Parts: sequence; C-alpha cells; structure tokens
Amino acid sequence: MSKGICAIDFGTSNTVMACVQDNAVRLAELEQQHAVIPSTVFYSSEGETAFGRQAIELFKDGEEGRFMRSLKRILGTRLMGQGTSVNGRQKKYETIIADFLAHTKRQAERQQQSDLDTVVMGRPVFFKDGDEETDQRAQNELERIAKSIGFKEVSFQFEPIAASFAHEQQLAQENLALVVDIGGGTSDFTVMRLSKAKSQNLDRRKDVLANTGTRIGGNDFDKKFCLSTFMAAFGFGGTYGAKNLPLPNLLFYTMSEWSEIHTLYNRQVLDQARSFQREVKDKQAFGRFVALLEEENGHKVLDRVEHAKIALSDASETEVDFDFLDDAFQTQVTQAELNQRIQEIVDKIIACSQKCVQLAGIKAADLDLVILTGGTTENPHLRRSVIEAYPNATLSESGKLASVATGLGFDALRKYA
Repeated sequence: MSKGICAIDFGTSNTVMACVQDNAVRLAELEQQHAVIPSTVFYSSEGETAFGRQAIELFKDGEEGRFMRSLKRILGTRLMGQGTSVNGRQKKYETIIADFLAHTKRQAERQQQSDLDTVVMGRPVFFKDGDEETDQRAQNELERIAKSIGFKEVSFQFEPIAASFAHEQQLAQENLALVVDIGGGTSDFTVMRLSKAKSQNLDRRKDVLANTGTRIGGNDFDKKFCLSTFMAAFGFGGTYGAKNLPLPNLLFYTMSEWSEIHTLYNRQVLDQARSFQREVKDKQAFGRFVALLEEENGHKVLDRVEHAKIALSDASETEVDFDFLDDAFQTQVTQAELNQRIQEIVDKIIACSQKCVQLAGIKAADLDLVILTGGTTENPHLRRSVIEAYPNATLSESGKLASVATGLGFDALRKYA
C-alpha cells in the first residue's frame, strides 16, 4: 500500500498543508477554497466546534463559547500541562491542538480521496530561546499530537529551510541566500546555498551554513502596541488604595498576549479585579478592564489592535473603535506611533538575522538573495529594516504565506516518495 504523504506548516496565526501525489506537490484547500486557514478554534456553548474563519466569525458575532488562537505558542510551556476551562469543562491543550490539526487533515484527505499517514511538519529553529529542554519538549508534544490524529510516520524540518526549498525551484543559477521567516510567534533565519540542481539532493545539510531563531513575531508587535498605546484606557499604569499602590502589570500583560488571554477568564482573577475596582483611582478605565473579564471580551481588544496594525501598513493614521464595550470609545493612532512602539522588537529581529550571517562565516555583502516569508514581513517598517540591513541582495517575496508549506512538501517528496 502506498503512503499518503503530506506536509503541515502549523503556524501561530495561520496553517497551510501541502500534499504529495503523482510525484508533485500541491497545496490543499483547507477552508472555503483557501489554502491558508487561520489557526483558530471556537468551542460553542452548544457543543459545536468551528475552525479558521468560521471560528472567527462566530466569535465576532457574539456566539456563546470559548475562542482559542495562537495555540502554537503554548507548545513546550507550563500551560500545556495545565489545560484550560472550555464551557465549564477542563480540556487539555494537546486535545485542542489535535482538534484543529485533525480538522485540517480531514479537509486534505477529502481532496486527496485517500488517507494521509506520513507527514513532514515545520518547526521554528527555536520554540523557546536558549532552552534546549523546552525546545525538545515542544517538538515531542507536536509529534505526539500528530500521531494521535492518525499519522504513523512524522518527521520535522526547520521552517526557514523549507521556505528556501520552495524558492529555489525558480532559480536559474546558484545563490547564497538568507531566509527571513517572520510569523506570528517566531522569527527564524537560515543562510543556505540554493540552486535547482541542489534541490534534487536528499541530503542538504552541507548547503545549510547557519540557522538562528528567536521567539519573537507578529504577536509581539500586537502585544507591545496594545500595552503601550491602548491599555491605559483599561487602567494600565493606574493605582489603587490609600497608598496609591500600582495595579498589577501582569493583568495587562496577559490581556495583551493572544495565547494567554483565556487564562484570565476564571472566578479567582475576576474576584481579584473587582477588589481592585473598589479602591482604584481611575474607576472608568479599570471598569472597562473588569468588563472585559466579565464578558470574556479580551480577544476583541486584540482584534481591534491587530486590525489597526494592519491598516497602518498602508495608512498614516487610523481610528480604532472599541464599540463592543458598554463604555464605548474611539481613539486615533498613527503609523509613526506604531513604528516607535515596535522599534525595539524590529531591532532584535534584525540582530538575530545578522547573527545568522555571522555564524555562516560570511558578510552581508556576500548574499545574493534575501527571501522574505511569513505574514509579519508585510509590516513596512520591518521590511524596510531588512532591506537596509542587506542592500546588495535581491529581494524575493513570492508566496509569503504558503512558501513554508510548499517547501515542506518538496522535503516530503524527497524523503518519502
């Protein structure tokens, strides 16, 4: 019996699958004729489960239930062992991730009209910076999840290397390339020799000159922007009591992190917040925060922040409307303000890429090609910073959201077909 071979780019923000059939690689349509599905899950209070765009729409429409996003950032962390409450019942994060990946697998199998039992999964260079134990635990958890949904053979490939495999199919001659892969949760870099001839080789280890990565991505842009620009309107930086003690920063940091917001939705946190509310100096601002907890609307704040970030890619300013609050308000934000807020994060990303070039034993001027992949590379400030760091290299930006999955598919073709 022949193997059913596929590849999965399970991303913090989006997921893409590629299938190998008849010695060719093609992307699977995972949702409404889209190859890209948002990595989101919605468990309705009625017991139904929705994924991707449908999950987002149900959440935005105010359907009762639990909305989950940025699940990849939980792999390897302490949260994996804790699980979370979903509509009053405890649910393990392994099960939640498995539900999502099993859905994408079923969608691909319907198109293939056959079972898929062999997979190459993408992974960041580091799930967590400087922590080999956590990094290995995260990969082990992902492998265990893949096998739990029916994959018998599971292997892994670094995401930036996979992206390079997709791009080298179009090269006319050998290039020394830097892959810049910036997703929602991680930034990963590879310096590699690429050519169409080399793409036929099963063992590419000698072509990879260096890899680096950091647990920074588009979610961190959202978090920084949310904390520094919007959270003051919800009480961040405020004080309470006769001694003017500061409100705990952790409440606001957690409310600004996609993968952790749901940890605030419990009776203990709500009771703590209400106790602060009785003594807080700015009752209007912190009252909005308490309302977020009561209505479990934290994700809606980050949704507005993310849309503002995206709008500022093309506009010099935009209005953000928090109309879902009883105490609704609007605020104007500018592109210059966003760029200032994320500058430190951009600098860290560029520094990590430069470390990769240094480890490869080359200079920036030696690079022929810089490959941009991942949705966060759409940010114009980050994109400009990459170009300024590597001015002599040709820029390749094709298929930003699908190139990793495509490259993983080529890897699966070499390994298993």
